[in-house]
Amino acid sequence: MADYQVPSLAIICLPKIFSGQTEISQRNAIGSWKRVFPDAEILLVGDDQGVAEAAADLGVRHLPDVRRNQHGTPLLDGVFEAGQAAARSRWVAYINADIILTSSFRRGFEKAAQRRCLIVGRRWDLDVAVPLAFEDDAWEEQLLRDVRRSGHLHGPTGIDYFIFPRDYAHRMPRFAVGRPAWDNWFIFRAKEVGMPVVDGTEAMTVVNQNHGYAHHSRGYRGAYFGPEARHNLELAGGWVRCLNIEQADVLLSENGWKKPPLTVSRMWREIGAQCVLGRLPKPVASGLMLLYRLEATYIEWRRASIYRGSGLGSGLLRDSSANRQSRNPVAGAASASAGPKRQ
Repeated sequence: MADYQVPSLAIICLPKIFSGQTEISQRNAIGSWKRVFPDAEILLVGDDQGVAEAAADLGVRHLPDVRRNQHGTPLLDGVFEAGQAAARSRWVAYINADIILTSSFRRGFEKAAQRRCLIVGRRWDLDVAVPLAFEDDAWEEQLLRDVRRSGHLHGPTGIDYFIFPRDYAHRMPRFAVGRPAWDNWFIFRAKEVGMPVVDGTEAMTVVNQNHGYAHHSRGYRGAYFGPEARHNLELAGGWVRCLNIEQADVLLSENGWKKPPLTVSRMWREIGAQCVLGRLPKPVASGLMLLYRLEATYIEWRRASIYRGSGLGSGLLRDSSANRQSRNPVAGAASASAGPKRQ
């Protein structure tokens, strides 16, 4: 019998219900994963409507058991735990179920995976209303043309994929999916345990299919500013532990490794993390933490005003829901197979 070939990557995701536009988006995403990584394991976690049927139809594995909180929202610690336990690959990726991958994603992964690290990246936001024509070999080329024409590079706070070694013991708290802070905490945790964080934005093109928040009774405001969002933040340990892609240790480009740019926002968050981790002298850290606590108080005041529906935080709501920075692809745009690049 031929030796079993371990897949290069196991992809874990937690889909929503397979219905309407959500089904189109999720089938587009999973279809792209199967074509970019034909040798990968794909694990759909959860028991929402249509997930089991979609897994069977798409020829991927289904893990139905998922823990939920008192609101019925799935908990991510169980999703990661089940996926990492079921995977056979040395590397695991958690990817949001509406993220389309391109061939540059695989090339970037194969470069970055030469070292033990956490790989993240920014995404391109695009309106995709119809099923992708996977039967046409030029589906990716057409997608990248659409991204170059009308896509938007999302800001560094939107983190839609994480690639890491399967044996990585992150010890994730019981975060609710689809609420803020857990993804930011995941980057902080990597830094806490000394795992380098790689920003693959320039080398790895992924596309987010724009969507609404009809799955939550209060829409975007409820999902990102409501009680579950506040609980996620408490579990993360506060804003000072909420890092984003801008705090990556190294950038992966088409031509190799680069140092990240030194920006004020990058250094502010990085210094806060070093304070929390006890890597600065105590007198210095104590003084700085007063500033970070003041910042957190201000942020929470604005977030509370948004959730109440007052106009005090309307600017933050607009910034958070848009968070778009660029219309121009970053890297790989010269070649149709590479395409633009965040996440």
